[in-house]
Amino acid sequence: MENSLYLNYAKQLDHSLRNRQAIEPLKNANLTLEDAYHIQKEGILLRLARGEKITGYKMGLTSQAKQTQMNISTPIFGVLTDQMEIKNKESFSITQFIHPKVEPEIAFILGKDLKGEVTMDQAWSACSGVCAALDIIDSRYIDFKFTLTDVIADNCSAGGYVLGPIKDPATIDLKNLPMDLSVNEVTVKKGNSNAILGNPINSLIMLARLLDAENSFIKAGSIVLSGASTDAIDLKPDLRIKNTAAGLGAVVIVV
Repeated sequence: MENSLYLNYAKQLDHSLRNRQAIEPLKNANLTLEDAYHIQKEGILLRLARGEKITGYKMGLTSQAKQTQMNISTPIFGVLTDQMEIKNKESFSITQFIHPKVEPEIAFILGKDLKGEVTMDQAWSACSGVCAALDIIDSRYIDFKFTLTDVIADNCSAGGYVLGPIKDPATIDLKNLPMDLSVNEVTVKKGNSNAILGNPINSLIMLARLLDAENSFIKAGSIVLSGASTDAIDLKPDLRIKNTAAGLGAVVIVV
């Protein structure tokens, strides 16, 4: 596919993002996963041209059920920028989004580069911090309906992210942490970190592999959202959303 077509699709999605107007899914049944990631890259370049800076990545389709649903055997990823960050316990307006939802996650902060085929020990040694997180997702497509290539092109529905208090990864065993998503102090979803590829650290391993296929890597200082432990819930005004992960504490946003 020609680069001009990648850019054309990226501009459509970018216009939707900036004007908060949902669009129809990309009407091209011939788009491959490679094509979709090219469109994603063009969209990120448009954001960088406006002065945004890349801060990391978000993983998607990290549960077996979602992979089966989308007929894929590996997760997908999108890119995070500084303009997506919302501070813990901060209030914000959902008018900046189209139809936002939020998912409870665990995030990593990389202390050193992570590249290529890596072991679990190598992934752990690259981490300088881990925390409970919230991933605000916001599809640019009408009614939040899309194909696999659509969502990759749309930067995996990246909208915003919130990080809780940073903990030392050496002190936390992430493979079986109960997670609780509450709204106005009432639990609405219960999950477990093992829903994220069996262990969230596997998200780092898989991301390093996916980026290596594109001759890239996870840079030191990057934030990586490892994937959701439960289904998403809708974000609406007058809500206080909290993700509590055992051993990691809580992360909160107020809408």
